[in-house]
Amino acid sequence: MKDEDKNNKEAKEAKEAIDNQKAKVAKVAKVAKVAKVAKVAKEAKVAKEAKVAKEAKESIDNQKADKNKKDKKDKKAEAIITAEQKKQTLRERAIALAEEIEDAESSDKYIDIVEFGLAREKYGIRSGCVRQVCLLNDLTHIPCVPAYVLGVISLHEQIISVIDIRIFFGLKSPGITNLNRIIVLYSEKFNMEFGILADEIFGMKSIEESTIQTSLATLSDSRAKYFYGITEDQTIILDGNKILTDPDIMIE
Repeated sequence: MKDEDKNNKEAKEAKEAIDNQKAKVAKVAKVAKVAKVAKVAKEAKVAKEAKVAKEAKESIDNQKADKNKKDKKDKKAEAIITAEQKKQTLRERAIALAEEIEDAESSDKYIDIVEFGLAREKYGIRSGCVRQVCLLNDLTHIPCVPAYVLGVISLHEQIISVIDIRIFFGLKSPGITNLNRIIVLYSEKFNMEFGILADEIFGMKSIEESTIQTSLATLSDSRAKYFYGITEDQTIILDGNKILTDPDIMIE
């Protein structure tokens, strides 16, 4: 009986040892499983984080690449705009220069004249031949001279002969009035100076040279020799240099 109880006790102890051993193995297995799950989870997390980091890097790289492309495109567009602006600036400068040249050329196409009345007609002489216009004062008549030589005046302590151009041209002379003026003609080149009588002075006038008619069929008398042109308003322009240098006008 004692042996049976002993055997039962040993069997029980053996069983408890086995159960304890199983429990330990199960516990170890559970710990190992948990550790494995944790490791897998950690690896998965690391892999996910690496993937996210990689995707983020790729996204940043793509953004940089897109930005670089956009910058290059913008620079190219800016270069094109700049080139167009330069071309436009050059065109504007060329146009401005052409306008300046045209203005300069246009200024050369105008002549200035002193406009005056003579026997109820309008005449003009280029201002470059005119030294001054003055009143008919203190005229001194000279004997034994042609009828068209009106006399002499003293002007700035210089004796100036005065020609009645009306008589010289064979025009009707209304006589001397308070409106009469003397136009003093002068040529430095020919060292010649004298005055011509005008019925009245209308003033200075600029005329576009292209509008001046250089021939006049009806002007066939002595005036034709000194004719320079006629304007659109029928002002007859005389050539002052031809008057000054004509040997037929003998001024001693």
